[in-house]
Amino acid sequence: MKTEQQVVSVEDEVEAGRMHLAALLAYRPKPVTRQGVAELRDNDAIWLRVYPGGNPYEVDLDTCKTAAQLAFWIFQLSHKNWCTGEVLRDFLKVVEGWCWCQKGMSAKIYFGGTR
Repeated sequence: MKTEQQVVSVEDEVEAGRMHLAALLAYRPKPVTRQGVAELRDNDAIWLRVYPGGNPYEVDLDTCKTAAQLAFWIFQLSHKNWCTGEVLRDFLKVVEGWCWCQKGMSAKIYFGGTR
């Protein structure tokens, strides 16, 4: 008789005590601090360099600590004439890297999502 195999995340294994936290950290990729036009600066701001040689657009991460604040920034950026899907993707990748660097968790968990 064949049984269905359940997919279990590494985080679930650690929580259940079947895997040590060090093993989880080995699975975690290095946090992204620079992606395309987005760059994490001094762990307190993300710079978006959309114009070569121009001044960067700065997002202060003190104003991006809740899901509502992150949604505000996504909305704000998406209404800029220079913002493309690629710019938003770069921004969100660096936000994810900041969450791992500063909080040791994914953006999904940090901003209140479930696993």
